[in-house]
Amino acid sequence: MGSARDWEVEYREASEDRRHFTDLSWQLPSTIIVVNGILLTLAVQFLNCPIRGCVILFGAIFGAILLLNFMKFAYWSEKMRLVLRDIDSRKGFRRYYHTSKHPFYVEIRIRYFMFILLLSFILFLFYVGFTNL
Repeated sequence: MGSARDWEVEYREASEDRRHFTDLSWQLPSTIIVVNGILLTLAVQFLNCPIRGCVILFGAIFGAILLLNFMKFAYWSEKMRLVLRDIDSRKGFRRYYHTSKHPFYVEIRIRYFMFILLLSFILFLFYVGFTNL
């Protein structure tokens, strides 16, 4: 049987996890764009046609893997927010996400926008890699 203070440990761990997943979900899009931008620039400037398509496809596959990780981190960040909200409601706390839903909906919309933007960029890279432009 747990002690009366187990919720504090759970709350701290969920808070740390949420911060970690939120940080990762904001860092991955820039990583995807920078790495694929460098690969695309180097492939177009310095490589001949057969190798160019392979390098661009490698970048697209790498970007797709990072995009899946972005989705995973965004999902877990939201999941940890719900865990924190559940602990708050059980303990009768009123934290900032109980008073206003606006910032979280904006954050979720921005993540969806980033997902669509990155997905279109990666699909563009697949197209360029397969057609070997």
